[in-house]
Amino acid sequence: MACFIDRTKAEACLAVANLSAFRFHSELQGCMVKYCLLHRTQWSAKAEALLNFSLGAKMNKNDLIAAVAASQNMTQSQAQDAVDATFSTITNALAGGDEVRIPGFGVFAVNDRAARTGRNPKTGETIQIAASKQPKLKVAKALKEAVNG
Repeated sequence: MACFIDRTKAEACLAVANLSAFRFHSELQGCMVKYCLLHRTQWSAKAEALLNFSLGAKMNKNDLIAAVAASQNMTQSQAQDAVDATFSTITNALAGGDEVRIPGFGVFAVNDRAARTGRNPKTGETIQIAASKQPKLKVAKALKEAVNG
């Protein structure tokens, strides 16, 4: 398969803020992967996380940081600070009993679970399970639609 993508097009594609724009057909994805492998430049490390995401790989926190850095033209450390601050803010709000509403994404909330009686699977002994609070995410319609195509 011939690869007809040039550097300008590749950089433009890699700079796109909307990650769903990376869902190109397989030939173009293959060309972008080849380009990144052949031309190891300073932006190819950021591109790798975006390309892995577009190819269906699982995204971890480091990949998310790289994607944010690439899409917002930030350094890795700036993107890490932004991602950490976001997670910290959501965690602190939930710990304080608040809801976090992100339009188009969902609502983070805390559910109270009542105390109940359970059974130890190893011994069969009856045990008391203490009441607890469980964080939950109610996904927004827009996110459901984006995932389902």
